[in-house]
Amino acid sequence: MNEDKKRHTVWLTPDAWSQVESSYTKDNCTTKNEYIEKAIRFYTGYLNTQNAVGYLPRVLADVLEGKLGALGTRNGKLLFKLVV
Repeated sequence: MNEDKKRHTVWLTPDAWSQVESSYTKDNCTTKNEYIEKAIRFYTGYLNTQNAVGYLPRVLADVLEGKLGALGTRNGKLLFKLVV
């Protein structure tokens, strides 16, 4: 992602913030800011497409890439433990 970031104030309901706090690690995000930025990009992409069919494959690819990356990391650690 672009590292040229600026600070913005956003007001959220307590319910929305609790959803962010409980879900950002499930999406393999390291920070809550990263999670919120991904959510904004997802929703904006969804709104800008007239037909979700064109947008859905990109989203599925991103999700699969995250899951497979986590699986690869886990397998790598297990293989290292097996060798050592």
